[in-house]
Amino acid sequence: MRFGTSRAGAVMVPLFTTASVDALPGAHPEVDWEQLRNIGKGRRSPLAALVKARQQEKEAAAV
Repeated sequence: MRFGTSRAGAVMVPLFTTASVDALPGAHPEVDWEQLRNIGKGRRSPLAALVKARQQEKEAAAV
C-alpha cells in the first residue's frame, strides 16, 4: 500500500492480516507484550533492542 509522500516520494507500508497479528504473541514469547502495548507516543520501542541483538547474533555466527 502506498501511503503519503516524503521527499523521496510515496512510502510503501506493509499490510498484515488480523490473523498474523494475533499470532505474534505465541510466535514471540520473548517479547513483553504488556510493556510494548503501554509505550507512550514518541517513545522508542523495546523491540528495537531485540532487532539489534539478533543482528549481532547473526554477525557472530557468520564469523
